[in-house]
Amino acid sequence: MGVVSSKKQVKEKGRGQWSPVKVSTQSREPPPLPPLVVFNHLAPEPPNTHPDQEEHFVVALYDYMTVNDRDLQMLKGEKLQVLKESGDWWLAKSLVTGREGYVPSNFVARVETLEVEKWFFRSISRKDAERQLLAPINKVGSFLIRESETNKGAFSLTVKDATSQGEVIKHYKIRSLDEGGYYISPRNTFPTLQALVQHYSNKGDGLCQKLTQPCVSLAPQNPWAQDEWEIPRQSLRMVRKLGSGQFGEVWMGEYVACREPLTPPSILRHRGLRICTVYPASLERLVREKGQRL
Repeated sequence: MGVVSSKKQVKEKGRGQWSPVKVSTQSREPPPLPPLVVFNHLAPEPPNTHPDQEEHFVVALYDYMTVNDRDLQMLKGEKLQVLKESGDWWLAKSLVTGREGYVPSNFVARVETLEVEKWFFRSISRKDAERQLLAPINKVGSFLIRESETNKGAFSLTVKDATSQGEVIKHYKIRSLDEGGYYISPRNTFPTLQALVQHYSNKGDGLCQKLTQPCVSLAPQNPWAQDEWEIPRQSLRMVRKLGSGQFGEVWMGEYVACREPLTPPSILRHRGLRICTVYPASLERLVREKGQRL
C-alpha cells in the first residue's frame, strides 16, 4: 500500500501551462497559530505591495478559517501564490478562488519542501516518534521520517513492526550521498526522500516491514486552543503579594466570574456547596462556604 496522495494543478513559470503537484492527504495535527501580539497583518495595505518579483508558490498544510476580513480562508492542499512575506503572516493569493489575504506562515509550505509530506516529522524526538507510532491507530508498517538527533542534517526512518513478543519500533539511518541523494542500504540509492519512500512502500527490501501509511499524529490540537486559556485582565483581583524573583512577582489572586448578581439568583445548595449561575460567557463560579452567606 503506497502513500496516499492527490494531484493539484500548478502553473509553471514562463510556460503558461499547468502541471500536477502531488500533495499528501494524510491527516495530521495543525500547529498553533502565530501569536497575534503585533497586528501588522491587520493594518491597511501599503501601496505597491506587489512589486515585480519571482513567483513563490506554497501549499496549504491545514484548513484555515478566517478571523477577520483581512485574512484568506484556505483548505488543506490548496495552492497559493505568496505576494508578500511579512513576519508570521504572509499576504497570499489563492490559485483556486483568486482571492487575496493574509495566512499564517506555519500553515503553508513551499511546494518543493518536505513539509508537504505527511510522513515527514521534522523535529520530533526519537522517544516521541516511538510513542506516537505505538498508538493503536497506527498499524504495523506505519512510519515517519525525522531529522536525526545525533547527526545534524541527516534523517532517520522510524517504522512500526510486530514480533512474537509484541509491537516494536525500529529505526533506520538515512545516509546522504556526496553528489546528492539518499540511501539506507548502499545497493539502493535514491535522488530524493520521496523516491526512497516510494521504493520501500512497494516492497520491504531489507526493512522489517513494507511501508504502509504515514504515522497518524495523536490528539490533534485545535489551533484555537491556545486562546481558550486567555482571560481578561479585569476579571482578576489581586489579593496579596507572595514573593518576587528574577522573573518578576508572584501574587495570589481571585478570578471574578460574576461581578453583578443575577435577578432572580439561581442558587443550588447541596451539602454546603453553592453554585451561582453566571453569564454564559463566564465560567460557573463554585463557592464553598461554611457560613450563612454566599
